[in-house]
Amino acid sequence: GAAAQSRPASPLIPGNPGAPSRPGRPSGPTSPRNPWSPRAPSNPRRPTSPGAPGAPGIPAGPTNPGNPLSPLGPSNPGGPGGPLR
Repeated sequence: GAAAQSRPASPLIPGNPGAPSRPGRPSGPTSPRNPWSPRAPSNPRRPTSPGAPGAPGIPAGPTNPGNPLSPLGPSNPGGPGGPLR
């Protein structure tokens, strides 16, 4: 058979360059703040919580009963009698 002649390798053909990418859409205009929109109401203040109740006072002690063992004072002796008429 005929010997295949070794041909020099053909240079690589460069591929097609891709199409350039399309530019994106421009961003829309920013929406201006609505000057007529009412402001949100400010938060109302929370009512302050009432303080804790005060501690109870010291209870009054028992009334002192009279000492039952103290003897009664001597009865007043009658005054001297008046002069006889």
